[in-house]
Amino acid sequence: MRDKTILVIDDDEQMRHLVQSLMEQEGARVITAPEGESALRQFYRHRPDLVIVDMMMPLISGWEVCRRIRELSDVPMMMLTAVQGDQETIRALALGCDDYVTKPFCPSVLVARARVLLRRSNLEHEPHPGCSYHDGYLTVDLDAQCVRVEGEPVRLTPTEFALLSMLVRRAGKVCTFAQIIDQLWPEGVGGSEAAVHTYIWQLRQKLERDPHNPQYLIGLRDRGYRFDPLSAEKLSTFS
Repeated sequence: MRDKTILVIDDDEQMRHLVQSLMEQEGARVITAPEGESALRQFYRHRPDLVIVDMMMPLISGWEVCRRIRELSDVPMMMLTAVQGDQETIRALALGCDDYVTKPFCPSVLVARARVLLRRSNLEHEPHPGCSYHDGYLTVDLDAQCVRVEGEPVRLTPTEFALLSMLVRRAGKVCTFAQIIDQLWPEGVGGSEAAVHTYIWQLRQKLERDPHNPQYLIGLRDRGYRFDPLSAEKLSTFS
């Protein structure tokens, strides 16, 4: 985390100081904000490498902060909240958050998850020689870190891009849940089959012509997923 800038947003002063201390011990530069309006100003000013945001805040909620940030940036975001439940997790991921951590949390686990998100973001911006896909509808250029649907750029979160990159690099082959979790969550924290399903669902919403009848991101029951390049036969019915 050395030389990385992290924005911590929480209306609980003790929690802000705790997270700030944990990240500074890892060498990060930490900017804090007690509520949404000042958080957005800090974000525009400092352009952090990672955002850690509380869900429940006065005036502007964490949900709204995440939505506004994601409209402008693909910066990694972690939701930190006392609210637990699958629906809240799904909502956070659908808004573009890359991780969801509930309070109370283990400090070492929080630090490990932050490391994973920063490492994943770094990998996203590294070149991937020779890895690309284009069929006239979908373009995935891993060298340029660019994804387009019908010529229009598609914004993916770092986690979504990392997952798509893995599938495209192994096009036609099954990526098992274990392989995906190991690749996306190498510290062994935060990953689960449910999380993989959620990210695939989000990718389908952004990339597939019909997310309920996917042509690219194919699920194999109890095994994992694969990326299917469109065959000539598929292309004739797809256009």
